[in-house]
Amino acid sequence: MTVSAAVQPGDPHARPGNHPKENTVIERPNGKAYRPRKPGLRAHAYENEDDCGVIVFGTLDPERARPFASEMCNHWYGMPMAVDPAPGWYRSGFRDGERAWISDEQRGAPGVMFRAEDAPLGALP
Repeated sequence: MTVSAAVQPGDPHARPGNHPKENTVIERPNGKAYRPRKPGLRAHAYENEDDCGVIVFGTLDPERARPFASEMCNHWYGMPMAVDPAPGWYRSGFRDGERAWISDEQRGAPGVMFRAEDAPLGALP
């Protein structure tokens, strides 16, 4: 099962965070320019039978996306850590007859996928 709930920084459903909106151009693997329709970072939740997490669209930089991903993991799942960053080009599609986020370098949007995880004991203040 895939859950998709788009949250943009500044959305009343999002937790507080500093996610500046900026106009960026990101180069696709084939050399073409990608210009996002919406500036800034956006998060989508995902769940499947094995795990859950978020995809942060608007960047391919895991370190830029991690704070927002951690906020959204904590907000949606009560798990304060975003781990195992996987930068790539993602789009919504179908896998085995079910909605899923699939990798697509030609038609996808740039993003970083994170898995939500509970913090180990003593890791958080």
